[in-house]
Amino acid sequence: MHIILLAGGVSRRMQPLPNKNTLNIAGKDLLDYNIHEIQSLANVESINIIFQESQRTYFENRFGADQKINLFPQAAANGMAGAILSLQNLPNALVISANDMLEPQFLAQLIATIQDQKPKAAILGKQVESYFPGGYLSVDANNHLTDIVEKPPVGQEPSDLVNLVYHYFEDLGAFQKILKNLGPLEDDSYEQALRALSKQIPVLVIPYKGQWQAVKKPWNLLDMQKHLIAKGYVKSQSNVQIHPTAIVEDSVTFGDNVVIDAYAIIKGQTFIGDNTYVGSYTMIRDSHIGANCLVGSRCEITRSYLGDDNKLHANFVGDSYIGNHCLLGYGVTTANYRLDGKTIDGQAKLGAILGNNVQIGCHTVLCPGVKIGANSVLGPNTVLKQDLSANSYLKVNTSQEIRENRN
Repeated sequence: MHIILLAGGVSRRMQPLPNKNTLNIAGKDLLDYNIHEIQSLANVESINIIFQESQRTYFENRFGADQKINLFPQAAANGMAGAILSLQNLPNALVISANDMLEPQFLAQLIATIQDQKPKAAILGKQVESYFPGGYLSVDANNHLTDIVEKPPVGQEPSDLVNLVYHYFEDLGAFQKILKNLGPLEDDSYEQALRALSKQIPVLVIPYKGQWQAVKKPWNLLDMQKHLIAKGYVKSQSNVQIHPTAIVEDSVTFGDNVVIDAYAIIKGQTFIGDNTYVGSYTMIRDSHIGANCLVGSRCEITRSYLGDDNKLHANFVGDSYIGNHCLLGYGVTTANYRLDGKTIDGQAKLGAILGNNVQIGCHTVLCPGVKIGANSVLGPNTVLKQDLSANSYLKVNTSQEIRENRN
């Protein structure tokens, strides 16, 4: 069987963070978890990754030397339909969303089910117990697809099965032909083609009751971290130096060569990456700290994601999401709660979201929900109330008077 990994999304809902497939979670890039599992399966003939042209350098450097992986750039941001049409000469395929994670070993079970039942086409349906804002699958008595209903009103769901992008096509060319016949591609062209395919051949819906985790928005990064650790994808390393006065709960997971200094407190579902130093009197709760970070003394980090190579100095970082190679000067604070109680992007608490290579001067305050694009610089003593686009420079001019002391 041939595997197609859809990694061509532009991750708009994650911005200004980097592309989510390239983000490091608990020691590996998100895409690597699926690839590692697929490579362990004996009955996979090829792995085919579809990615955005703008990400070519990353994918070629990362996977170009692997002869078992084929790379296909997607020139336009034209969705899943455009991704499938960018492929040629694959007789059959299992299409997978690159950043979705299921229960360990379930992919092997799914492939075995397909090979045993030999359907013309198949879709995985996640059984949900409460409303989920996604595409619901309508099925007949034989568990064959009859329709896909996108985000129906609560109480009007056609089933308890939500469409997951684990789609099998015995004849991928036939599905591509349907896509071509739809004309100019639209946001829902892929779903239109699935509906049309179900009118031509039976499309088997395979129910799935296990855990499913995807990354749609920045706060899903912490959800994914918890899933990966809980399901055994990530193991804690033992080469960790913890000062005798530090308090570290058993739920914390460490990378290699981590140092925890005096009186630090690390609690909850926290991950600390390779070669990271946590200073004295720092508290970290339910957060992700990437590799090669310097978390200086007297920081508080709670429910936040930090990528690799970040430097913090006596900061409060709450419900925030920070890319790679960022610098927070002494006393920088990410405010994470509106005093009027209003939500921020649907969240009760949300701090700042920073792209890569952001530098922030001392004693700056980032208001709730502020986004700062990559390669931006903020001067000291700033209160930032609005988003900054990439490559911005912001400095608050504060006039000073210097005169002789006549007293």
